[in-house]
Amino acid sequence: MSEHVGEGVSTGRFWIAVGLTIVLIAFLVVAFFKKAQLTSSQQQILRFLCSLCGGFAGAIFTGEALARVEIGFDIGGKLLASGTAGFALFIIVWFTFKTVVAVDHRVAVSIVSGWTFSMTAQKLAESDQKVAVFEGFAPEQLEAPLKPAEIAQSTTRAALLNLRYLVAAPGFPEYSVETADGRYTIKRV
Repeated sequence: MSEHVGEGVSTGRFWIAVGLTIVLIAFLVVAFFKKAQLTSSQQQILRFLCSLCGGFAGAIFTGEALARVEIGFDIGGKLLASGTAGFALFIIVWFTFKTVVAVDHRVAVSIVSGWTFSMTAQKLAESDQKVAVFEGFAPEQLEAPLKPAEIAQSTTRAALLNLRYLVAAPGFPEYSVETADGRYTIKRV
């Protein structure tokens, strides 16, 4: 004869659920504090594992209990899920787990035929809500055409510095890029 903790849950099953819950919490604490920042794929793996462990724990704790979840969307429509409590807990954790979408802060631009050095620099500065100021350049240097290319840099300043490698005319002068007071100062060295 087996002991029962509550209605329909045996003592052995209860302690297994408690053990799984402790293991889950220990795993999540280690996973969360081990790295300073989780990558997007690591967050998705944690989301799945949390949902799976929540579902198992729900199934063990409640047994055959049935649940129903309805989630309404702002744009209309509903998502309906029903099943055992374990399945319901899996679905609830899956859809309510906070997902952080990584924002790519790189500056990416496609330079097409006909773009000039000054025009491209102005557009890059505008993308950062700043203006481009040129110092020490001759008019023909500012109007120098660029080779068509795709560039992606970590900052607007880096993108501006790398424009010189796309100038079609040989011997384009070196320059520095400084930022202050809402502008990028592109100064010939």
